[in-house]
Amino acid sequence: MQPIPYKKVSKDIREILDLVSKGEEVIIKNDQNQKNIAVIIPYEKYRQQQRCRKKRKLGILKGKAGFKLKDDFAITDEELFIL
Repeated sequence: MQPIPYKKVSKDIREILDLVSKGEEVIIKNDQNQKNIAVIIPYEKYRQQQRCRKKRKLGILKGKAGFKLKDDFAITDEELFIL
């Protein structure tokens, strides 16, 4: 990751986007206090992170158990509420 001062971002946005399109991650930092403000990452990495977030995990069995419904599984709302 390359830290880049905030003021340089507006001047060199094309160069920064070229870096990102080549897979580089860029950190934008505040010019005054040198604190990190944001990170620009390649879109594919962002999409991959989003896909990972959508997986649901089970409470105390997090990472230890899972389930899969068979293709022919069918239940009506009434049958579900009786359970």
